[in-house]
Amino acid sequence: MEIRNNFWVGCALGLLFPAVGFIIIYAPTLQLFSEQKQMAFFFLVIAINLGIMRYTYKKKKDKFSRGVLLSTGLAFFYFVFINKHLLSF
Repeated sequence: MEIRNNFWVGCALGLLFPAVGFIIIYAPTLQLFSEQKQMAFFFLVIAINLGIMRYTYKKKKDKFSRGVLLSTGLAFFYFVFINKHLLSF
């Protein structure tokens, strides 16, 4: 499957995994994870996105990679903002 070198397609794909992770974690009827495991799951989702970004960057899809990077960064800061009480040392 050929990946289009498009910034907006990269943003959309980059938001896909964090959105699915957010739905899994915060679905009101599921409550599958404790608070500590939620942050670990979010970091796993972000690591998947960074893996996608690295793969597409190696394939010379720079615009796509930048879209994934932007959406991953936004998702990371959003998750940290939501769970900042878990990060206090």
